[in-house]
Amino acid sequence: MKRPTLSRSPAWCWLVCVPLLAGGCAKSPPTYQGYMEGQFSYLAAPLAGNLKRLLVSRGDRVGVDAALFAVDSPDAEYSMKRQYHQWQSSLGELKDMQSGKRPSEIDALRAQIEQARASAARSAQQAARAEADYRIQAISLEKLETGRATAKVDAARVQELNSQLKTAELPARSSQLRSQQETTEALRADYERASRQNDQLGVSTPGKGLVVDTFYRIGEWVPAGSPVVKMLTDQGVKVRFFLPEAQLSQVHVGETVKLTCDGCMKTYTAKISYIAPEAEYTPPVIYSNESRLKLVFLIEAQPDDSQTELLHPGLPVQVML
Repeated sequence: MKRPTLSRSPAWCWLVCVPLLAGGCAKSPPTYQGYMEGQFSYLAAPLAGNLKRLLVSRGDRVGVDAALFAVDSPDAEYSMKRQYHQWQSSLGELKDMQSGKRPSEIDALRAQIEQARASAARSAQQAARAEADYRIQAISLEKLETGRATAKVDAARVQELNSQLKTAELPARSSQLRSQQETTEALRADYERASRQNDQLGVSTPGKGLVVDTFYRIGEWVPAGSPVVKMLTDQGVKVRFFLPEAQLSQVHVGETVKLTCDGCMKTYTAKISYIAPEAEYTPPVIYSNESRLKLVFLIEAQPDDSQTELLHPGLPVQVML
């Protein structure tokens, strides 16, 4: 009776099975529990007023610099106009002080000077005749002194008008100019501040993202600084996970990690943006029997903007280095 013998497997069978067994024994890379977190933006106007326009609603996706809402504040518009006219008025006064008198005023002064010169020449002639008449005893001393005084007064009048003309052609004194310049600059700053506040009554998005909620309806009174729109920008979404001390040396700011989640159709990537300088105990949000009583370091990573739309805040994720 022959003993049953084991059939020998062909060599090619071992060539196929050995890699499969080796692959089955290979260890998968370690994963670390984490979750998505969102930093929300609460957008408000700096001044109070009625909500004039609301251009978005909850759940809308918006782009960069997209208009969200506008508040109607008549006081802000009136203040801006008043500041503008005060600034322009002060600026006109400054230009007048820098240029001196107007041309018509200078022409009037020159005409007065010509009249005064003519009067002074006539008075000088009359004084000379009075001197000659007094020598021959034709007039009294009183008339001679009157003629002399009239000639001096008319000559002094010419000098006075010449001085006024020089002053009129000059700008204002340096101290007056400096004071007027400072006043003009202060009024300009007030106008720019009022104009900026008026522009801020219309609020736009700080970046691409999702409108989470709106708090007012059109026509309602909005207090100054009260949020009207709650928004989550793409840059406000990040992943937080915790790394044991032994693996801390494997990560650095700027490095890329991979993210997966239950139901995710693909693997996402994120760049590490923050590594906590101090260790802490495993937080309850990722508490497990395996991770209890372990000191871990908080790591934050920023996903690509194109991926954040599918990674909602609060979503549990697994992180691979």
